[in-house]
Amino acid sequence: MAACDTLGGTFKPGQECNASTGNCQYPKTPPCSFDNPKKAKGLKSDMVRVRPECGNSISHPAVNTQTGAGGAPACAPVINSSSFEFSAKGNCRVSTKMRAFFEQPVIDDPEENRCWPDASESSCTNLDIKLKCSGIESPGGGPVTVGDEFTPSGWRLSTLIRATFDDRLNGALTATTFPLQFDIQVVSSGKIKEEFQSGVALYALFGSGSSLPPCSSLETISIQISDDTHAPFAAIGSATGGGQ
Repeated sequence: MAACDTLGGTFKPGQECNASTGNCQYPKTPPCSFDNPKKAKGLKSDMVRVRPECGNSISHPAVNTQTGAGGAPACAPVINSSSFEFSAKGNCRVSTKMRAFFEQPVIDDPEENRCWPDASESSCTNLDIKLKCSGIESPGGGPVTVGDEFTPSGWRLSTLIRATFDDRLNGALTATTFPLQFDIQVVSSGKIKEEFQSGVALYALFGSGSSLPPCSSLETISIQISDDTHAPFAAIGSATGGGQ
């Protein structure tokens, strides 16, 4: 069997030698102390417009009509929570991916240290979030362009998460449900293309030592985009058709 330095190539930070293959690899995730599925790496979802709840909102404080099939209580007309719009071919898609890292070296390069920016922890779990949108239009029409590399657009991606994990000090627990918000830096010609990390948001909220432990389970309660007036624009969901 060839050694890692001859067969598997040069070690990268956090990798170890697989004795059976001789290859360099990251260590596998250990079992959690609580019930968890074997695989649940993340989700991929399109997004739909956010609309006020029927019978429990300022715009529709009471039911005022019913559906034709079954007569279920309903509200009319349809009102969007945000005055911004999708073009006829507009859409948003979001995806998440969970990854655990062990015994990472303390270095400043986020491409090498996956627990960045929490340099106090050598192991962690990171939730990577990718957001891609097109066809976002202003209330009066025309694609939205706002924000630059120095000044955030005012648009945000918001998540509501219930975290269960093997806490480093106190064992298995479920934390208080908490929101994580990410600034969308630029909306350019109606398009958004952003990537976010849970570790960065947690560090900003709670400081050093707040990164998720290697064994973590995140229940996604909601993911939505809000515009620069803080009105909800789109949330994960499904739809047919399109246009006005």
